[in-house]
Amino acid sequence: MTPLSAPPSVPGSGTGFGPDDATHQAFARLVRDQPWLLDAGEVVAVALHPWSVRGVVAAGCLLAWRAGHWRRALVVAATMLVGSALGAGLKLLVRRDRPPFGDDMAAEIGYSMPSGHALNGTLAAGLVVVLLWPWLRRRGARGLAVAGAGAVALVVSLDRLVMGVHYLSDVAVGAAIGVIGTAAAARLSGTREGGPRDGRGARTRGVAARPA
Repeated sequence: MTPLSAPPSVPGSGTGFGPDDATHQAFARLVRDQPWLLDAGEVVAVALHPWSVRGVVAAGCLLAWRAGHWRRALVVAATMLVGSALGAGLKLLVRRDRPPFGDDMAAEIGYSMPSGHALNGTLAAGLVVVLLWPWLRRRGARGLAVAGAGAVALVVSLDRLVMGVHYLSDVAVGAAIGVIGTAAAARLSGTREGGPRDGRGARTRGVAARPA
């Protein structure tokens, strides 16, 4: 991949939204001066590709189901599906073009708003925390898990800007959808203090509690 040599002048290009155009040009200059960022960005883009993170969530849902947390698994799986579909639908609705020299940097295709990587990466990271919540008994462990999810969301969002394939608002909207989806899943799954298992474990305890 040939590093960007200089931001081209494209009449009428950009979104017309100051922060979008300013950040895009700033990251273009950064990549021009530090071309290794493109190679690092490619690695992140593959590792946190929407299908990669969906696979992680699917595996987590299967494990949670087998552990008896069937309600949590269903809520998380449904949230991941709805979030991904919402992102794809918004792309077709908004139909925003990619940044003017995004193709030279990462050869991305499709529409730009919202960022699919930012949406799915943020949502998947949050949903993994929702799945793990019953096993995170200590407050410190839960705090670290939430911080880790936030770090993943930040990395994938910055990656899209470094690669030059999205505007700042594309990434912000995608990440916001991911955060909202995570909050909804946490509420619907009853994420509070862990609680009893949803499935056989909960029913078994209920039977054992009955008087003989």
